[in-house]
This record gives sequence, structure tokens and C-alpha cells, in this order.
Amino acid sequence: MMEVVKAALCYILPTFPLGFVWHLGPLKAHYRELGVYRENVSPPLGLASMIVQGAIFGWAYVAAIAPLAAGWPAKAAIYAALGGMLSWSFTTLAWAAKARLTAIGKFAVLETAFTVVQWVIVGLVTALFLG
Repeated sequence: MMEVVKAALCYILPTFPLGFVWHLGPLKAHYRELGVYRENVSPPLGLASMIVQGAIFGWAYVAAIAPLAAGWPAKAAIYAALGGMLSWSFTTLAWAAKARLTAIGKFAVLETAFTVVQWVIVGLVTALFLG
């Protein structure tokens, strides 16, 4: 159980600040232009979402990736690829399919870039910390 908590923290601790800065910092105007945000965004709800995601991704890492007979670089790459593809499916594809975006292509580029950066960091941190 403690390993799942550690893996969840390896997801949450880099993801929340990165997401906050990425989406509400220098790129905020681009996201507003795309029609992604309401007037009053709720970072606490975003954090709650990441806690749920972190618990699930943490469990998946401990159950499926950590036991692999591979070094940390391979585990980092596998976790980043699998987690990134899953995240991308619900943060980019699903949003593009249902949201009233002003430019789907621009949104897809921004969110794909975010997901790549996020999962490179999460994959590396998790594999380095947990093996």
C-alpha cells in the first residue's frame, strides 16, 4: 500500500504545479482564446482530479511496471508511454470531441505537448524513486 502512495505522489507532485503553471500561466491566454475555461477555474477541483488519477496510475505502476525485470530507464519509458497515451485520450481526444473549442488543432497541439512533458517527468520521477 505504501508503494502505491509513493507512486501516486510521484504523479501528483509534479503534475499539479506543471498543470497549474502550464494552463494558468504563460499559456492561459491561448486556452482562453480556445474557449476552454470558464471565468472562475477551480484549482482545488483540478487537484482532486489529480489525486484520483495519481491513486489509479500509482496502483498501475506498482502492479504492472515495478515488477518488470528491466532497469529504471525502461520502466520510465514504458510507464510514460502507457500513462501518456491513456492521459492523452481523456485530456486531449475526449475534450476535442465534446468541448466548444474555437480551434481543435491548436488545442490538440497544446495539450499533446503538455501530456508529453508531464509524462516524461512523471515516468522519470516514478522509475527513479521506486525502481
